[in-house]
Amino acid sequence: MKMRRFAPSAVRSLVKRVWYFGRKRFCPICNQSFRLFLPYGLSNRPDVQCPVCGSAERHRLAWIVLQRCTNLFDASKKQVLHFAPEACLSGKLRKTAGLNYVTADLLDLSVDVTVDVTNLPWNDCSVDSIICINVLQHVSDSLQALRELYRISRPGGWALFVVPLREGPTVEYGIDGFIPGQPTHGYPSDNSPRVFGLDFANHAQQAGFSVQTLYGSQLLNPAALARARILESTVPVFLCWKPN
Repeated sequence: MKMRRFAPSAVRSLVKRVWYFGRKRFCPICNQSFRLFLPYGLSNRPDVQCPVCGSAERHRLAWIVLQRCTNLFDASKKQVLHFAPEACLSGKLRKTAGLNYVTADLLDLSVDVTVDVTNLPWNDCSVDSIICINVLQHVSDSLQALRELYRISRPGGWALFVVPLREGPTVEYGIDGFIPGQPTHGYPSDNSPRVFGLDFANHAQQAGFSVQTLYGSQLLNPAALARARILESTVPVFLCWKPN
């Protein structure tokens, strides 16, 4: 009898599911339950990353916002741009009915379109939905990027932003990154030119957007938040609209 061969990636995925089998944690992106999540990030934070899809807490909260607070999944035709696409989200979105889904980045050559977010090639009012997670802290001129994203958005269209946040207002370090020895409040870890504060909403409003700041506690009960490992310290999602 011929033995069936499995791809190494499939074997690794199966091993992870068996090893992390349990019900204490739940990933709403891949709909899988685990006894705990994997360590994640430069500081190896424990119990954060989904063993199957690789999501961290910010991705899981963004997914919940996309499901509950937007029209992304209503099967109507939409032009969707996803900047610096995360694998845990892009795989699902490419399969979503109705979406003309386009990925974009400046440095990642695997995306559909190579672009500078401060100078976008799309026409005015041509895009229905934008997803932009942990991008704008790396951009030389974040306000110009927001203005460009506003320009290409259709009236009534929306943009979802997530950025690392510090307590207090946004701090600009300059295009060459932060100054060694200057307090960075945990960010940036890679010489990003700024660390946003909760006044990020003001930056988006200055570009023209209407803004709603969404925390996990506004969308899920405490038990569901604990299972998805979305903590009180998890940064919020900024859901922005271009007024009609």
